[in-house]
Amino acid sequence: MARYILPDWGDATAARLSAAGVSVVSALEPGLAHEIGKAELKDLAAWLERILLPAVK
Repeated sequence: MARYILPDWGDATAARLSAAGVSVVSALEPGLAHEIGKAELKDLAAWLERILLPAVK
């Protein structure tokens, strides 16, 4: 049986991290279970470029 992270748990975790001073971006994508869609891959690639590229330059 697959175990999924429930949206409420994800929201609560994001709120706790934010309250602790962590910069959090959280998004719920309807229709996705334990998978990643094209839009999420695009967002991930943009985030990685924003975080990692300045460290390389």
